[in-house]
Amino acid sequence: MIGRYFRYELKKNLKTLGLLTAICTIIYVVVTSTAALFYTYGTGAVYVPGHSNNGGIHNNSPQISIIYLLLGAMCFVVPALMYSFKMNRRSADAFYSLPIKREKIYLVKTLVGLILVFVPYTVAYAAGFLCVALRENFYDLIWYLPGYFGGILFGLSLYGVAAFSFSRANRVADGVIFIIFYVLIGLLIGGLINKIQYEYDTPPYGVETNYFTPIGCFIQFSETLDFFIRDNRTMITIPPYSSGYTQWEAPMFISASLYAVAGFALLFLLPRFDKGEDAEQYSDSWFGYRVMIPLYTALLIGLMGGTEALYIVLFTVAAIVMTIIYRRKALFSWQYWVMIAVGALAGIALNLIIF
Repeated sequence: MIGRYFRYELKKNLKTLGLLTAICTIIYVVVTSTAALFYTYGTGAVYVPGHSNNGGIHNNSPQISIIYLLLGAMCFVVPALMYSFKMNRRSADAFYSLPIKREKIYLVKTLVGLILVFVPYTVAYAAGFLCVALRENFYDLIWYLPGYFGGILFGLSLYGVAAFSFSRANRVADGVIFIIFYVLIGLLIGGLINKIQYEYDTPPYGVETNYFTPIGCFIQFSETLDFFIRDNRTMITIPPYSSGYTQWEAPMFISASLYAVAGFALLFLLPRFDKGEDAEQYSDSWFGYRVMIPLYTALLIGLMGGTEALYIVLFTVAAIVMTIIYRRKALFSWQYWVMIAVGALAGIALNLIIF
């Protein structure tokens, strides 16, 4: 049964697969085939090792970030396509009435979703690499190999978080907001840790906030890979404004792996508690507005200035607006005012404790 259902879902999404593959490949091929890969400077047309007075060759970016940008976009868009069935009452009832466990429905949806993400990524990545390799260049092309598998890891991390957070909503708009919540919350937590470190003079200083969010890890990986591809130190100069990353840092891989495991685990564990009649209703999950509104309010007030009236009012009003979006009406019961007040007071207390 599950095999037939998988074939059905895959066949149903073949046009989407073809469209995504075409879009990603065309964009990446156009960029890599038209971008200037290097330029020469100095008195000589080319660099001769051992004769620095002859000038040099400056490596431009190989544009590897473009394929990762496309991959990241697909990791956000595809989950919305695959799991939006639970946000329509008729389709939710139809899917949940199938003689297949919900975990298996989500498994099939996830496998097809990953195909929709990684097949276009693979085709576009290979095509873009060939465009660079067949042109005159001075790159260390061997780095494209770990770059491909790194994209798989960080893509899984992004997809897992996006899929889990989107699936906790009962409406598509709420699902998009939940994705944003979970993508950005790590930056605030990392910023809080940095504030505490600097305030109490506790090493190590300056925790890399990128490690606290999957998209941040992905960006740092992309910048590091860009540096390595360009950095052929025997012949090439690299720009002084380079990102400066010169080594792989284990935390970015560990963090991405943990995000992937947590995202997919929650994605498959929580659907058993879903109800078909919840579709199109308020998104009341504890993994959504209920926790995120007071949490964001507390962190933003705490980090931005919990004793200044302007910040307190600004972020409290933002919390009220988000609650209106949550409840879909301007008037809501006292419990939600308590939720907002708890977040604001916690932010003030947090700021007083830190500073």
